[in-house]
Amino acid sequence: MFADAVSDSTNDSPSEESAAPETTPNPQDSTVQPKTAIDFEPGDDEAPAPTPAEPEKAAVAAKPAEPLEAVPVGDEDAPGEEYEQRGKKWIRYPEARGREVYAGYQTAKVLSKELGLDGPVTPEIVRTLANDKTILDHIDFDVMSPDPAEQARAFRYLFTTAKKAYDGNHAAHNPHETMADALLYAASQSAPEVIQGLEQRITQETLNRLYQKAVATGLETQAGQDLLASVQRTDQALTGTFRKRSELANAQKAVDPLAARTKELETREGKIQELESRQAKEDWDRWSDDTNLAVDSAIVGAITGALKPVAASLEKFPQTQQNVELRLREEIKSVFRTDQRFKAERDRYVKQASIAGTEQIRDGWRARIVQLYTSTAERVLREKAPPILSESAQALKAKSDKTHERLKGTQQLRGTPAGGHAPNGTTAPSTGNGKFDSKSWASEFEAAFN
Repeated sequence: MFADAVSDSTNDSPSEESAAPETTPNPQDSTVQPKTAIDFEPGDDEAPAPTPAEPEKAAVAAKPAEPLEAVPVGDEDAPGEEYEQRGKKWIRYPEARGREVYAGYQTAKVLSKELGLDGPVTPEIVRTLANDKTILDHIDFDVMSPDPAEQARAFRYLFTTAKKAYDGNHAAHNPHETMADALLYAASQSAPEVIQGLEQRITQETLNRLYQKAVATGLETQAGQDLLASVQRTDQALTGTFRKRSELANAQKAVDPLAARTKELETREGKIQELESRQAKEDWDRWSDDTNLAVDSAIVGAITGALKPVAASLEKFPQTQQNVELRLREEIKSVFRTDQRFKAERDRYVKQASIAGTEQIRDGWRARIVQLYTSTAERVLREKAPPILSESAQALKAKSDKTHERLKGTQQLRGTPAGGHAPNGTTAPSTGNGKFDSKSWASEFEAAFN
């Protein structure tokens, strides 16, 4: 806020070289979606297991070269015996049991292909499918029910599920819009009475609001009478009848004064709560801005304090000083973004400040936040400032030495000794005058950090 800051499972089916590898399917990548919280409560009974298809006579499991061992009679359901031959693992079953296992294996492959799964059918997938079927059965039962409450429960589930998909970015548009269009289209094709009922309800609700507006304007005023006359003409044209002025006047007199007073108080209370909420938001925004300024000032102060030992030397090189300060600030911001312990502590302070009852308590939490930022920045500066300053000093020294050597060569070509007078009357720069010699300020860097 202030920092810019799959486990292996045992396979009882016969192995084949062409069989798909054993992988656990990801329900989110397939057409089978994970179970979500719904309004319906599925029953305890589970869906019947899929009936395995009859195996093809030509398709038999790969068998080892050695003969099968005898299995006691009446033990057809005994688990297969694992063994290994020529580096391959096999499972030995009695013939009847082997055909049954192979048939289940083929059925699972066909079912996985039909469902579009990227792996084998597992008990979890079967249970999910059974649960989805139970949900669909409940929806179908509720939609067909004559009870409006049960019908509303089915539609509420559909609308809620669509909203979850939209909120989870699973849909590029709001499904509620297309659901409304689809409902109206289906109603217009198969149940025109639905459209007619909607039109009647909407028309009557609109007319009621207009009648109320006319009454609120005042039936004794000219504006109220004009509005009432226009509403009555519209009502007569659409419904064949209209509400008389005497009826509206009697209804206005029959209004419960206590209910009217209660409504007035509720309206006033709502306005007060809205004002309080707006004021609280403004106070929090102001506190946040002040805290941001205090944190930024604390970071600037920490950087200034870290550069104080070499401030006199850096003043001679303003561009280098600016670059060093920018690098140090980036190092500090990087720690603010990545230090999980710092972030957790900061978030805790901010949360406490957000629920503070008074400005004094909230200002106290601001002080703790600023102290947290300051201590973290100082820790980073103690580690990062020396190498950055040393690197900058070396770069400046190299640049100064290069300039000095170039000027020295130019003086030699002109035949003017260092410190002497050139033909144009100017004095040639000499070593030690502080302008081109980097030794004087480089020694200050070394004394401060080495």
